[in-house]
Amino acid sequence: ADAQPCRRESAEQYKPGRIWSGFARSSLALMIAVLTLLALLVPSAAADDVVVFEPGIACAGFALQSESNLDVDMSQQISNPRGTVTHSVTVQAGEYTLTNLSTGESITEYLDGAVFHDRLFSDGTSRATLTGEFIVVLFPTDTPPGPSTRLYNGRMDYVTDAEGNWTVLSFRGTSVDLCAALAD
Repeated sequence: ADAQPCRRESAEQYKPGRIWSGFARSSLALMIAVLTLLALLVPSAAADDVVVFEPGIACAGFALQSESNLDVDMSQQISNPRGTVTHSVTVQAGEYTLTNLSTGESITEYLDGAVFHDRLFSDGTSRATLTGEFIVVLFPTDTPPGPSTRLYNGRMDYVTDAEGNWTVLSFRGTSVDLCAALAD
């Protein structure tokens, strides 16, 4: 029998954009499956959570109180076959109130939702992506260094070292300086 040469149906199926498009669709399908699993398996009503940051930690010049009342707070850890947790996915939405403890000025924001996806490494470091609406407090030990408390809407990629210090790698979207808003 004569050997038949391998034929392509069309050159279109080998263009990089087409390959990426298929990858993007499968990634989206995986994300939807994980979020559906989270919604079915781990729903919980979160109680109020209050954290007080001393002056110079979250905002320069004043102590900041953060109070959250989450409508949605779901988390799922994913392990490898050896039982080691390698990924963590958290979905949150709800009300946050930030208060300047020097003046009593406060801001309340309802955040429609954020997804936190962390890839955890055995040395205690991680690489994470935040998407949606979220508030981030950067401390003086982070990169870029705080104190900074901002409301973000978009996507942020960052890494953490074994001590929990953040290095922000990138951000796309919009942000509001909440410390500046509370200082007025």
